[in-house]
Amino acid sequence: MMVIKFIWQLPQNILGLLVILLTGSKKHPAVLVGSQWHTYYRTRHTGRYGWGVSLGNFIIFSYGPDRTSILHEYGHQRQSLRLGPLYLLIIGLPSLCGNIYARVKHLDSWWYYHQPWEAWADKL
Repeated sequence: MMVIKFIWQLPQNILGLLVILLTGSKKHPAVLVGSQWHTYYRTRHTGRYGWGVSLGNFIIFSYGPDRTSILHEYGHQRQSLRLGPLYLLIIGLPSLCGNIYARVKHLDSWWYYHQPWEAWADKL
């Protein structure tokens, strides 16, 4: 079953592995959130802005995430499982564009997290 899930999410899993390799991310021990354990990767971030991303089986942060951030990215991970190869087009691209737009326009996080794809991740 795990192999099937990996293949179903192949584009985002490949991208996740590339991000991990290119950023020198290290795997962190699983964190208990509610009744579920979540493993994530953390970069050696030195930039101005912190970020988190869910790409297939991989959740990657540039900072030490809090419970809310882990749950949000886990919601994106569940979207990826549902949408498979369409995830990057339906969720990933709009999320990336919305994030960049919010930062450039100095919009608060409320605007960003109320976009449909982000609200859905929070709901999951």
